[in-house]
Amino acid sequence: MEYISPAAIGAGATIKLIEVSLRLTNVENETSDFIKIVSAIGTDLNEAIRLRNAHRCSLDTHSLHRTDTVILNTESAMSGVATLVEDPRVDVRERGKVGMGNKLLWTFKDSHEMNTKQAYLTTCHQSLLSVIAELKGREREERQTRAPPPYGGLPGYEEDGRDLIAALKREHSGSKKRSYGGQSQKSQQLPTPPFSPPAERLHGTFPTLST
Repeated sequence: MEYISPAAIGAGATIKLIEVSLRLTNVENETSDFIKIVSAIGTDLNEAIRLRNAHRCSLDTHSLHRTDTVILNTESAMSGVATLVEDPRVDVRERGKVGMGNKLLWTFKDSHEMNTKQAYLTTCHQSLLSVIAELKGREREERQTRAPPPYGGLPGYEEDGRDLIAALKREHSGSKKRSYGGQSQKSQQLPTPPFSPPAERLHGTFPTLST
């Protein structure tokens, strides 16, 4: 049996303590990075759901099933990662830093589980990006084959479209007239189409899948 001196044992223990101390110090940065990753993938997930709902009627059964499966798997993978960083996130929000209990839990347990969950999330995200690319391609094709709106109207704003044409005619006619000072009359202000706010998210963090 090889003899190990007490000095060597002490040096090994010191190195281990330094390593653990550095890992504890880095917990906030590590968990913050994972929170940013989940947030960024959540943006892509929202876009995939929007495209899926917009084009569900033109998708065949296989494509729709594949799209829904990828969306649900990605959401599940995101939840798995978010669960592990939730307690440190709450600590930072409420106390300004991660508590020692959650630092120890992350260092000796959760960070090891995160390796598997992060790999699964990465795989799901790649599949999600593939689905988004396919749906965007379908969206471009549908836009190109869509019939143009009839002359004299604007899509969704027929009345305002006619008002706009009439205002343009009045402005063109008025520009030919001169005021007493020899300057052109002020052009009439064109009507502004009513603002249409984006659709509100339904419930939860992400919009729901339309059936």
